[in-house]
Amino acid sequence: MWRELGNLEGECVAMMFRDTEALERGDFASSRAILTDVVAFAREHKLRVLPTVLVNLSDIAIAEGDLEAARELCDEALSTCDGPESPDGTVALINLTEIANCEGRPGDGAAFAQQAVVGAWNRGDVLFAVWATIVTAWSLAELGELERAARLLGAANGFVSDAGANRQRTELVSEERVLRALAARLDDQQIQALLAEGRELPIETAILDAARGPQYSSGLLIHSASVGSSARPLAVRSSTP
Repeated sequence: MWRELGNLEGECVAMMFRDTEALERGDFASSRAILTDVVAFAREHKLRVLPTVLVNLSDIAIAEGDLEAARELCDEALSTCDGPESPDGTVALINLTEIANCEGRPGDGAAFAQQAVVGAWNRGDVLFAVWATIVTAWSLAELGELERAARLLGAANGFVSDAGANRQRTELVSEERVLRALAARLDDQQIQALLAEGRELPIETAILDAARGPQYSSGLLIHSASVGSSARPLAVRSSTP
């Protein structure tokens, strides 16, 4: 119908509803096949939605363990979106962080995560900055900054819970990996104390800490922004645009 009306963006969104249904069933194979078709359609018609579809498809590829394909999709998303500080750019960087961490390259992961945090915060997008903070915690934990990682995770999870936002696959994986790293070096009492300290942090403090990157990093330029900003996320991960 949308194609008959000349609304190709609408046609693309309609195609993505099938992906949402597949994800709700936990059918990653069908989701990947659907999104692959949507990517081809968006490329053919040079649609604005292409970067969003690319990052959603990359998330499915990561979940299936196809990290090389996921990396290529993220790279294409970064080259076609409105820059690394755009919503799609942030999600691509978050996914690249997960890829690097999974490949045992937490230093690279931390660099991607730092860019994601700074980009989201600079545009006043607190929720995306918090998502990026969670994957930052994973990179830092793998780099041995355990106490800092635990506090960032506690602060980010507290914000997400208070906001009533859904935690997505990447955030759940990141939390599991941080807790695994903590458990290898600290006892449960120490872990819970650090997470509690994090929950007491103002979210702005946690985000600005994540924006510093690893201890050896000089950090990126982050502009002032208000936690009470009216800005809202402009892209929805693993969903329709």
